[in-house]
Amino acid sequence: MKLRAILDAAPDHEGAHSLLQEIAEDLTRRSREALDVGDAQSAIRHVLNAQAALPTSDTVANTRDLVDARYPDQLARAKQARIDDLLQQAQANQANNRLTRPMERNALYRYRQVLAIDPTNIAARQGLGQIIAQLNALAGRPGVGPREARALRQSARFISAAYPGLEEAAKQRYAPPAAPTNDAPRMADAAQAEAADPVTTLLEQAESMLQQDYLTQPANDNAVSRYEEALRLDPGNPRALDGLTRVKNRLLALADATGSPSRAGQLRQRARMVEALTAVAPDALRDDEMAAAPPMPDDEGEPVEQEPPAATAPADPRTSALLTQAESLLMRDRLTQPPQENALQRFHQALERDPGNAQAIAGIERVKARLLLLSKQSLDPQRALILRQRAEQIDLPNAPQQPAAAAPAKAPAWISVLLRQADADLQADRLTRPEKHNALFRYRQILAADPDNPDALSGLARIVGRLSDLAQNESDRDKAMQYLDSAASILPGDPRIAVAYRQLAGIPSAPAAAPVAPPAPAPPQRFDALLAQAQANLAKDRLTTPEDDNALEKYERILAQQADNAAARAGIEQIIGRLLEIAKKSAHRPQRRDLLRNKARLIAERHQMSAQFGFAAAKPTPRQQQSNRAALVPSAPAGDMDQFWTEASTGMQFARVPGGCFQMGSTQGEADERPVHQTCVNGFWMGRYEVTQGQWESVMESRNNPSKFKQGPFYPVENISWMDAQEFIQKLNAKTGQQFRLPTEAEWEYACRSGGKQQTWSGPLPATSVAWFKQSPYESGATHPVGRKQPNGLGLYDMSGNVYEWVSDRYQADFYAHAPRDNPINNSSDSAYQALRGGSWENEARHVRCANRDWLKPNHWLDLIGLRLVRPL
Repeated sequence: MKLRAILDAAPDHEGAHSLLQEIAEDLTRRSREALDVGDAQSAIRHVLNAQAALPTSDTVANTRDLVDARYPDQLARAKQARIDDLLQQAQANQANNRLTRPMERNALYRYRQVLAIDPTNIAARQGLGQIIAQLNALAGRPGVGPREARALRQSARFISAAYPGLEEAAKQRYAPPAAPTNDAPRMADAAQAEAADPVTTLLEQAESMLQQDYLTQPANDNAVSRYEEALRLDPGNPRALDGLTRVKNRLLALADATGSPSRAGQLRQRARMVEALTAVAPDALRDDEMAAAPPMPDDEGEPVEQEPPAATAPADPRTSALLTQAESLLMRDRLTQPPQENALQRFHQALERDPGNAQAIAGIERVKARLLLLSKQSLDPQRALILRQRAEQIDLPNAPQQPAAAAPAKAPAWISVLLRQADADLQADRLTRPEKHNALFRYRQILAADPDNPDALSGLARIVGRLSDLAQNESDRDKAMQYLDSAASILPGDPRIAVAYRQLAGIPSAPAAAPVAPPAPAPPQRFDALLAQAQANLAKDRLTTPEDDNALEKYERILAQQADNAAARAGIEQIIGRLLEIAKKSAHRPQRRDLLRNKARLIAERHQMSAQFGFAAAKPTPRQQQSNRAALVPSAPAGDMDQFWTEASTGMQFARVPGGCFQMGSTQGEADERPVHQTCVNGFWMGRYEVTQGQWESVMESRNNPSKFKQGPFYPVENISWMDAQEFIQKLNAKTGQQFRLPTEAEWEYACRSGGKQQTWSGPLPATSVAWFKQSPYESGATHPVGRKQPNGLGLYDMSGNVYEWVSDRYQADFYAHAPRDNPINNSSDSAYQALRGGSWENEARHVRCANRDWLKPNHWLDLIGLRLVRPL
């Protein structure tokens, strides 16, 4: 109920909607499980709790119907018992002036719990009306301060706005039946009832239920059912017919009082159903105003007035009962399911007994119309197809000759209210969410009552246009596809959807009839704003942190677009100098000093400033000495090319990986990592870093960056397929004249293990030191700039974590069982998947191990996947 209170104050609060939906789904699941094992008590308890959490949910309604079908009496008793208990608590709280406090133990809370179960309960509505009066009276009491009075009146206004018509309800008299004080009166009442005429008893029970607003619910224990039973025993009984008329009028009054169009439609439909029950009475006893035609297909419009039909012979009671059951099932959307208890079946059974029955024929038409409407409203294409097929399978019987149609009824007044709400939702971009509080839902409500309403049809077109615009401007491909799928479910043939789909897929639009001159080149981009931000961060010593707003990030963004920008390079030099200065002052804190020096070294190395700051001659730390010794190749010539090589046009740095043999696989991981077997590879150069977004853009002439996390040029490129990687390599080789390629699985794992060592992650250090990965299930991650963690023994960064990396091999789970020893590569056409290595920011530590294997189809992409290159020695 706390969440319901949030939604009352903020109807579009998506978080509250989502939590309530989860709660309701969990409770309905428990109720269905209890049904499966025959536990009636648990099934009823859970479904009533679900209804209290989310009364408007179709899932809850369907589950309640299942419970009602199997345990109707128990459900009705449990529901009434809960309502009676809640009313008793509410009245006790109200008597003690616990109106809105303390939390969850006050009269307002209890009355609202009742209305969540039975939205038309007159006792609860009267109680809320009395609370409003009490709050206003307390606000005007002498001695109450202005702030307290304002809070009390605000609470009263809130309740009044949430439940319209309460002031009138509070004025009505409500007298719940008094409990007998001893056994003698109870026995006397029982004897009197036994001696009384059964029709009289039924009528008295119906009158009592009518006074308490038990009009059509609970099932089989309401005023309509009692009046109907009385008419079966005494056809044409005037008291019963008069009672049904009052039930109908009460339902219509409640429909006019409610502020919910959908609720009003349900109540009016029930009123029409009650009105139809009197059609079996003799004409002399039937009020002419009750002789309306069967209900129209729409649920929320006013019934259309027609001429009364000619007098007919009294209907067969069994046919009347079948039609009543059919109307009830139709009202609950049990159209064609379950197989033996649905509206279509009951209407057909009525037609078998009374061929040509107008109400049954109209009912079958309404079932078909309702199925088609539900199929149009469904955002699930599969469900929409099933509903449409069911509708198409219904054969409409030939209807009897009808009199000429009357003039169309005037549109209900609430349509203009819905139009205003829908337009407001559209302006606020509440297009399809939250559920039942969005523009699409409201426009469809209007079209259900007025299918040709031009404003609603125009609104649907505007929603599709807005969804298409959002898709074209969305950088996340998955989210863009969701926008377009929603648009296609609304107006499938709209040309704007096709244009957006083509843009998302990268398909060029059709050429124009005449050639168009190419646009003039854009003027050189200015970097004044970025330079100013970078200098401000530098002055405040925001050198490399926070991650998305620091001096280094600003300068590197400039260099990614203009590599020779002197101001940015000077700024990088200042950052390195400042880091070294702070490190020098931190001599008493060796760990911090080494961290700052290492950070400065990495930045200098990335921008070819190592010699300028003397890093080549600097004495390495013990850990660096160990890494360097492991990375040196004895046969390599002296000089910088011994260990690293840089491709001049892109700035990609490569580390030399000497050939050798190692034990590939693991006994601690998944089944596809076994058996552990000896593998040998030749030497090769491997990229020290994952390919970055800046490097991708420098190679792909279109400057198309597919990455989801566009946070800077030194972040890894991601959201790419294996085919995208191959296209990038082809263009890079054409540009540089080199022979770059993806590594094989064997080469990748050998390099990850620092040259085939027995290392779990990329290097001898723990995963937290070498990898970006998800350290908590509640952590929301993203990619990180390359090279910010510790390298492995070969000087390679981010081999574990950050992004998955495509490799050359096809994936087969049992490849290790028959893989060759020397330079293995799996090119088998039996597999539809490409292998992936390294894990990502979204994975746990066990998935960023060097031995871990994964796979994906080569034409698929994710924001977890990037690439790293190799070239031959």
